[in-house]
Amino acid sequence: MSYTTNTEWLNKTANKSPGHAPWLGVIVHETQSPNPDNPAGTLNYNLKNPPGTSYHDLIGRDGVRYRYLDADQYVAFHAGVNTRIWIDGVQMDGGEVNSLMLGIELDGACDGTPATEPQLATMAALLNEYGALYGIPRDAEHLIMHSQAVAAIDPDYRSDARCTTIDELVARCAAGAVSLDAYGRRYRVRYDRSVVREGPARVFPIVGYVDAGTEFLADSIKFGEPIDGDDQWVHASSGVGFITATVVERIG
Repeated sequence: MSYTTNTEWLNKTANKSPGHAPWLGVIVHETQSPNPDNPAGTLNYNLKNPPGTSYHDLIGRDGVRYRYLDADQYVAFHAGVNTRIWIDGVQMDGGEVNSLMLGIELDGACDGTPATEPQLATMAALLNEYGALYGIPRDAEHLIMHSQAVAAIDPDYRSDARCTTIDELVARCAAGAVSLDAYGRRYRVRYDRSVVREGPARVFPIVGYVDAGTEFLADSIKFGEPIDGDDQWVHASSGVGFITATVVERIG
């Protein structure tokens, strides 16, 4: 898996404490940024105290991974004190959640606007990397929304992340590579871990994923759920499934 990584802000925030593995899971956040297409605003905002918050990674809407704190050196202040979660049957509260859970932010307005395909592709790849490195299962017990972590103590806290779901992230992490080859119009995939679905919308199950540079032939275009402003879905001639037109380019 390849994606662009930016380390300009790595370990520069004052909002951190020494710490390292074991990491038991990941808390998924959304930034609630007033300008989510400019991640530098959020990255600079979290350099100081106040606000006193941080995270290990932020993923921009263009799919760039911004490393913010090195998980082998620092605990991030991302979950807050009014938190309670259960991992492998063990209850954790408050600061204990930060000390045992990685924090990843998806840059977004937190108003229900879906995360972009490049953003979710990078997120799935990063979750799988952390999973392999630290032994974190990619399931609904170990990948937790921030709103879920605060629900037991502060149920009125804003719902985040709202740009995706844990079920979607789990499915993307579990997806295997598939082939799109057959006959028809030829397309090339633009982003790594671009998902293929059974139908032309995110509500359809994920069949698998394909990486950037994969070329395939399609037999039709279907109109379905708009993804990043485009409601066209390309159907692979092999019959394996649909891929959103936002992540492919026609080459023949």
